[in-house]
Amino acid sequence: MNNAGYILLLIVLFSGCAKDDENSAFTPTSVAGRVFDLERNRAFVNEKILLNSSFWCGSGFTGGTCYSLVDSAFTDVNGKYVFDFDYDENRTYYINLDVDYPFYPREKDLRTLQKGEMNVENFEIWRPLIFELDIKVRNNDSPPLRIYSADEADFYNDLNFPRHTIEEQSIDTVLYVHAKPNALMRLEFNFNDPTNAYHERLEFINTGRQDTIALILEIDCTTF
Repeated sequence: MNNAGYILLLIVLFSGCAKDDENSAFTPTSVAGRVFDLERNRAFVNEKILLNSSFWCGSGFTGGTCYSLVDSAFTDVNGKYVFDFDYDENRTYYINLDVDYPFYPREKDLRTLQKGEMNVENFEIWRPLIFELDIKVRNNDSPPLRIYSADEADFYNDLNFPRHTIEEQSIDTVLYVHAKPNALMRLEFNFNDPTNAYHERLEFINTGRQDTIALILEIDCTTF
């Protein structure tokens, strides 16, 4: 090969490499924001936040969705976080907290991330308050008696609060029921009788920013 041909071959090779780099599925990208409890007007400080991803793995009938941790960080004194990572066009990203207490919503979808940019994504969440329910159940003749709470203003949006059931015909007990702060909460007691007829009793409670509300109730299942 003469010198002209060798130089032409090098130009083609380097051009191909540059083009491959431009079309790479991995792009340095950043996402930053604040983790904040809007209901109580306070930041989540020094909490571990996770950047996760989901992607299709396998093939055909054996394929499915896989998940992987991309990075983790701790929020600062203002609840702020930042992640710098290589964005993969074949993945969907989301953030959540790695904590030992419940919070809602459980995660934030980052489908709108702009690759190669600094993205601002605030994670607005809230910790549930607790109804400390000192309850006396009587005449629970068609168990189970089911007990749960819901936001009356958004009743059909299931918050996946833990639900409670009582099997005993008569019992005095204390239950800890999750509720949303700053909301009109619907506290529901219900059961189905032997004919499958549905019976319910409702209590409506306005919540504030407190962490706990103590309630004393007597539930006589013959009255509803």
